[in-house]
Amino acid sequence: MHRQPIDRAQVRRLLLHALEAERSTIGVYEAAMGVAVDEQVQREWSTQLEETRLHARILCDLLPALGLDPDATSPARDAVPRQGAALVAAIEMAAANGDHAATQLVAAECVALAEARDHLNWQLIGMLAESAPGDLAAEFAPAPDDAEPDSFGLADDSAPASWPQALGLATAPSCPDGRPGAAHRA
Repeated sequence: MHRQPIDRAQVRRLLLHALEAERSTIGVYEAAMGVAVDEQVQREWSTQLEETRLHARILCDLLPALGLDPDATSPARDAVPRQGAALVAAIEMAAANGDHAATQLVAAECVALAEARDHLNWQLIGMLAESAPGDLAAEFAPAPDDAEPDSFGLADDSAPASWPQALGLATAPSCPDGRPGAAHRA
């Protein structure tokens, strides 16, 4: 099978986008934690927030190791703070309505959206680490093996899992593979 060479400009764009996404997700978690009413959700979001901060630090270290400026701009990167700000604004708008349980649901959905983007970025970074040429692959060594794949956990499932609880249902719907709380996730 013939592989195309790694496009280093696209690698740069991905890494800058991933760093900005992690930074935006920190803001989403902070806003979400400010409205969480369930202690378990609050603890999980706190754990996920610390993991997101770690991911941002990893990327801040990785970019210079690749000869890239962590503060460089790119069109994709420049859009990410607006997406994060929109998620934070949605949480704030829900909070203004005064229904704490409903606000936590909105926050859980916003967290799930932010985490979905981060999860995709880390999957792509993992693919790069596996297939990059030696000189580039060596620089990916600082990237944690478990940076995202299943740290997705409750942060991802908190939105679908919160709805059945809010509706008074005992369990979350399950997806085809039998996992709870992810019926519509691809």
